[in-house]
Parts: sequence; structure tokens; C-alpha cells
Amino acid sequence: MEYVIHIGIVLGLYMILVASAQLVIGHARLISLGQGAFFGTGAYVTALCMLNLGWSFFPALLTAVVLNAVIGLLLALPAVRLKGDYFVLTTLGFQFIIFQLTVNLDRLTGGPAGLGGIPSPSTPQFLPISQSGYLFVVTLILVIIAFTALFLLQKSRFGRNLKALCDHELLYEISGRSPIKLRAQVIAVSAATTALASAVYAVYMSYLAPGAFNLDQSIFILTGVMLGGLSRLRQAVVGALVIVLFPELMRAMGLPATYGPSMNQVFFGLVLLVLVSFTVVKRFQSNERRNQ
Repeated sequence: MEYVIHIGIVLGLYMILVASAQLVIGHARLISLGQGAFFGTGAYVTALCMLNLGWSFFPALLTAVVLNAVIGLLLALPAVRLKGDYFVLTTLGFQFIIFQLTVNLDRLTGGPAGLGGIPSPSTPQFLPISQSGYLFVVTLILVIIAFTALFLLQKSRFGRNLKALCDHELLYEISGRSPIKLRAQVIAVSAATTALASAVYAVYMSYLAPGAFNLDQSIFILTGVMLGGLSRLRQAVVGALVIVLFPELMRAMGLPATYGPSMNQVFFGLVLLVLVSFTVVKRFQSNERRNQ
């Protein structure tokens, strides 16, 4: 039962991560390699608020959401002025910066040794479930909140403006609206949503290490978006299912522990290569033709 709860929690976290990345990649047409960094900032903010300030989980979570949104906006304002490969390189640089900060600010983050002893939220007395069961319930609630918020956002005026921008950027600019402002808001929303998964990850693992939020994590999330699809939230569920359950399938097949991670990297690397080559490039080229 504990194994099923563990898979449920991890699946819920990646559903949030993939859905938040889908907003940037699929709806704003921006390929970001910085989602792992946002995942890390949210987790470290949550942990530091609970360890150093003595806060409980939910105030720490809200703080992580707000600070992630601010960090996302600060990154986005200069980055979205760039297009194509230049934007990708900017997010890649952001990813490396956050990783180096978590490694070198050892007095704050624990450095390469990591940050341990993160307390879990206490289970309410009226819930006759285990600690991991309570975290599963919290994860489920946050998944519902994240998906509902993203769905309503896509159906709102904000979402319609974003669709208009992606359909024909030139006409959007001619109409007097700013694509820079809109895309910056998208990145801020995505970063804030990512923090929901970050906070649960911090208390569930009770230990944070820089390696959990490196470039591999960003590519892993990007692969989930590409596997599921770029436009609909239910596709984010499909992408999360694949990237979470495939490693478990490799483990169930009885492969040696040393081969499992390598097989996962090879599989997801090939999938990402094929999908980027035949799906995203085609879609971006189609969008550029409409803007000409």
C-alpha cells in the first residue's frame, strides 16, 4: 500500500510540473529549459521557511508560490524579448545559475551535501490515515487546484489573448497589445504553479539535494510535455503517467540497478529527439509562416 501511495504522490507532482510547463511550451510557444530550476527554488524556499523560520507547511507553500512567481517574472521580462534559440539559451543559463547557487550557498542550502531534516505536515486527528496517506491527499488537492486554475485561465480573457498571440503574433502586435507582457505573465504563472509540486516534494522527501533540480530534471519535464501533448491539460496527465510509470516498468522487469537509470535516459532522450524533430519544429514553422 505504501508503494501505491508513493507512486500516487510522485505522479501527482509530475502532473503539476508537466501541466505548468505545458503552459509555457504549448501555449506561449516558448521552449524552456528552466523548469527544473523553478522546481528547485520552490522546494528550497519551502524547506528554509519551515527549518529557519519555524513556519508550518501551508504558509511556507504560499510563500514559495509567491516567490516563484516573482522569480519567474524577473527572468521573463528580459528573456521574452528574445526569440527561438536565444530564449532557450537564456532559460538554460538560468538553470545553471540556480544549480550553482544551491551548490555554493552551503550555509543556506547545505551545499552539495544537501538540506535535510525537513519536517512533514502533521496529520489532522480527524483523518485516520498515515503520514504518507495524508501527503497523498494534500497532493491530490493541489493537483485539483492547479488543473482547475490552469483550465479557468485558458478559458479566460488571458487565455484567449494567449491563443491570439500564438495564432498570429504580428496581428496581435498591430492591435496594440504587448506580447512581451503576456509571455512574461505566462512564465510567472507557470513558475508559481510549479511551486505547488515543489513544496510537497520538499516535505515528502524531507531532504533536498542540488542534483534533484539540475538540467536533467528540466529535460525530464520537457519530455513529459512532448509525450503528452502541447495543448490540452488531459495530455499533461498522459505525459506524467509515461515518465513516472516507465522507470517503474523497467524496475519491474528485473533490470540491474545500474542499468535502470541509463535505460531511462536513453529511452526519454530518443523520444524527445523524435518528438522535437517532427512535432515542435513543424508547429513553430507553421506559426512563423502565419506571422510573415
